[in-house]
Amino acid sequence: MKAWIAIAALAWCGAAHAAVVDIAWDANGRFEHQSTVAPGKFAEVCGALDRDQAVQWRFTSTGPMAFNVHYHQGKDVVYPVKREAATQADGRLLANPPQTYCWMWSNKGSQAVTLQVELQR
Repeated sequence: MKAWIAIAALAWCGAAHAAVVDIAWDANGRFEHQSTVAPGKFAEVCGALDRDQAVQWRFTSTGPMAFNVHYHQGKDVVYPVKREAATQADGRLLANPPQTYCWMWSNKGSQAVTLQVELQR
């Protein structure tokens, strides 16, 4: 019985600790992701985009999250989108420059948050 509880606890902790996920577009140019983000942790989905490639994005979460879309340019981080305490948002990103773009959510609250993300090329 104790082993079962330990296994269940490890499985829950792994699910609650979201991390970086590579965007894998399906045949229709869609990407969907759902995760549970523990307090003080983050979820991030990243993928390379060509110049002028457009991505329609949206997300919902069960609690407020700090959210941004960013890319790295040398030592600098550029934020085309940045919001605090959002539970939902949508928009359209036009990649310029061609870069690896990341959609990132940080849970600054005290409860785990469920996040649902949808991207469409």
